[in-house]
Amino acid sequence: MSDSEREPVVLCRPINIICVLLSIASIALSEEVKVSDVNKILEHAETLAKDMHLPLKPDLDAEKAAKEAYQGFKSDSTQKEIQSYTTKLKEENFKDVLKNSDMEALKNLSDGERIYVFISSSMPVETIRNYVKAIDSIDDPRVCMVMKGFIGDITDVKKTLAFIRKLLMKDPTCNDATCKIFKTEILIDPMLFRLYDIKTVPSIVYATNVFVTDPEQSEGQLSNPDGLKISGDVSLEYSLEKMEEKSHSGTLKSILNKMKASFYNG
Repeated sequence: MSDSEREPVVLCRPINIICVLLSIASIALSEEVKVSDVNKILEHAETLAKDMHLPLKPDLDAEKAAKEAYQGFKSDSTQKEIQSYTTKLKEENFKDVLKNSDMEALKNLSDGERIYVFISSSMPVETIRNYVKAIDSIDDPRVCMVMKGFIGDITDVKKTLAFIRKLLMKDPTCNDATCKIFKTEILIDPMLFRLYDIKTVPSIVYATNVFVTDPEQSEGQLSNPDGLKISGDVSLEYSLEKMEEKSHSGTLKSILNKMKASFYNG
């Protein structure tokens, strides 16, 4: 079963590791960041994640235990714990990068706007990489890709991490520490899939009014999503063009101009 079809109830434990890792990794990913740097972050994230526990009662059957674990994951306390680890990793790994970079200069979208590209590992890798390249050209931390779940055994995150590395490497044949990486954020968040009623992938959502009551929690916690959605095997640029035509959004028009300029500049 692909990650787009997997029931979120099975995503209880490893999602902590991935949320910590992927919600921060792209903050500092630039052309100067190498695979060796990312590997160090992965190792540190997994070490920190070992201290995070969702209690499972041994006398419960597997299905009930999984449901209880997922409810625990959705709880405010667990979400805050995840954010605590995220903040800790930012401070420990990206202190100098965050100090020396102007994140505001990268933002094209307003505080309440997002562009989500929903994907699945069942999609052709080259199709996903085209989205990765397009998002990289936008260079905006509020544009990201979203997966619903993990690949294969949920107790082994290595398959998912290997898949993500394959997507983010600029040269997929590169296999040493000098490999350069696209600065595209990839999240694993079943709540966003549910919020925007994502039934097929790829799906692209231009979300507005994304103002969560607690910024430390998933943006999928919103109850009344606003925005536009296009599903199907179409490019990000085409999708944004159609959304701009319908919404007359100056933000989308600006992003489209930036994508076109990036294309012609190589």
